[in-house]
Amino acid sequence: MGSPFGLLMANTFMYSLEEQLKLWNKLPSYYRHYIDDTLTNMKDEVSTYSSLHVLNDLHPSVSFIMELYS
Repeated sequence: MGSPFGLLMANTFMYSLEEQLKLWNKLPSYYRHYIDDTLTNMKDEVSTYSSLHVLNDLHPSVSFIMELYS
């Protein structure tokens, strides 16, 4: 993200991933992102891991990780 265009490129890339999720009807009901951080609210752990798997399959250069809060 050292380039002045880093923010623009990151947002554009994330927008394209979100559009794929919308087309596949896989976008969680609560989904927000800021640059390279994403926040979602899932109903249970099974759907959380399933959603993480879908996110990580979107593009080979992207690797999402998660933290669970109760």
